[in-house]
Amino acid sequence: MNSHKMDYELKKQFEKESIEIPELIKQRIHFTLENLPEKNKTKSFISSASFKYVLGSIACLILAFVTIFPFISNSFRSGHNYTIPDDMTTIQNSLETFTTVMPKKWETVELGDDPNRIINMGPTDQSVHLTVSEGVYYITTGDEVARNILMEKYEASDSYQDFVDKMINHYSSRGMSIVEIDKVDDIPIFMEKIDHHITLMAYPVVDKKPFVIVLESSGLSTVKELKEKGYYQHFKQAIQLTHPN
Repeated sequence: MNSHKMDYELKKQFEKESIEIPELIKQRIHFTLENLPEKNKTKSFISSASFKYVLGSIACLILAFVTIFPFISNSFRSGHNYTIPDDMTTIQNSLETFTTVMPKKWETVELGDDPNRIINMGPTDQSVHLTVSEGVYYITTGDEVARNILMEKYEASDSYQDFVDKMINHYSSRGMSIVEIDKVDDIPIFMEKIDHHITLMAYPVVDKKPFVIVLESSGLSTVKELKEKGYYQHFKQAIQLTHPN
């Protein structure tokens, strides 16, 4: 089969759309093939080198899509696709430095924390409390300014895993017994349980800004109970949708 015949057959095969590829790539390939000589134009022909160039261009387009698509997908998984569920609403801290989500039936709660840095929320029966904060603050004796342990550990870390390890080691050194129980979007979820009190925590990082997200309950003492009430799902949504402004 000569190169002219191959060109025509390739064009007809593409027109049948037997190859499942994205529409943008398909349109670009179609444009390229539309500029090939028609079968009845006997005086026109494409050289072997030109034909190889066409196939090479098609291959490059497909390769580019395959290479770029996972990167785009990963960007969304990292918290950049802020699609808010219908039963949730957005809420910001007092300084408007970050945004998170809260169930529409919940309300913010005053627990004595700094509203500039921390948002506390929960259902009206106060069976659980969900906290979203851009810092973990400590004031040592003689200090006038609180230290942000969260940011200190993040800035001293070489990787996300190193940052998480430093935070867990920080709490473990203070006698807390913390275990990893789950992951959401590669973000580990940890649990501490003391008698009937359960605490879940996670440390997402979005656009180089670390957060700590905590779910606490004294009435519901197991993860199973939190899941049955839907509170665990709200906790995970806060992990996925909290971001700096």
